[in-house]
Amino acid sequence: TPIPGSPFPAEEPGLGGLWSLAFTPDGTRAISGLYFTGGVQAYFVPPSGIFQLRGATKTASATSVAISPDGRFAYASTREFMSMGAEGVRRYAVGVDGSLTSLGPPTSTEEYADVAITPDGRFLFATKGNAIDRFAIGPDGSLALLGTTPAPGAYLLSTSADERFLFVSSEIGGDPG
Repeated sequence: TPIPGSPFPAEEPGLGGLWSLAFTPDGTRAISGLYFTGGVQAYFVPPSGIFQLRGATKTASATSVAISPDGRFAYASTREFMSMGAEGVRRYAVGVDGSLTSLGPPTSTEEYADVAITPDGRFLFATKGNAIDRFAIGPDGSLALLGTTPAPGAYLLSTSADERFLFVSSEIGGDPG
């Protein structure tokens, strides 16, 4: 059933291209990536379900977002778009009110399409065309590159609930698989 007043404003004025959306486990906070103007945007989601904007942070084009299972950290993959260079994976602390605080400079200037976090919050994976970068997540939200795994056409990611598998959508020859 639609919530009264929906659809709600999805973007801060002057920003555009809502591309992805991730929620904290308790459902009270969310972030979205902004594809066209770049950046991430924060929301508080009260029991009414009516999204309340909590600010935005300008970055490169954010193509995917993920929130750690404990709800403390958010990560956004970035890519080059409209003369803004890629900024790797951006890292943020998620406030109890839904606000975001940058955790420092991005990981690199790599261009990533998607990010996924294991259910235990220990690892983050990021696709970069023909490979997947693997990161360890530190207790402070930091990322340490563990290595790269070849994966031709890697695009979308999802981890299994038991943490044994990483599923990868591959777009080789225009056919997702």
